Amino acid sequence: IKVTESAPLSADVSLAFMFYDHLWIGGNYRLTESAGGFVQFQINNQFKFGYAFDVATTGLIRHNFGTHELLLSYDFVYKKKSISSPRYF
Repeated sequence: IKVTESAPLSADVSLAFMFYDHLWIGGNYRLTESAGGFVQFQINNQFKFGYAFDVATTGLIRHNFGTHELLLSYDFVYKKKSISSPRYF
């Protein structure tokens, strides 16, 4: 939830599911503004590839058909430390 002086209230909701420790599928909704979804695949321990889209839920959809994003992520792996509780974000 975001509150800004002289601006309307903004709230975002996101939900993601992970399948087989390598595939993420999710969606998001921004209060009275937009909705979207994403898919991300972990290629190996260091590389992830994904796609996301976002479309307006207001009158802007007549002029803007949404956004599309490609994601390529690289995680640096340092062999000196071990991870006892991995994080997925």
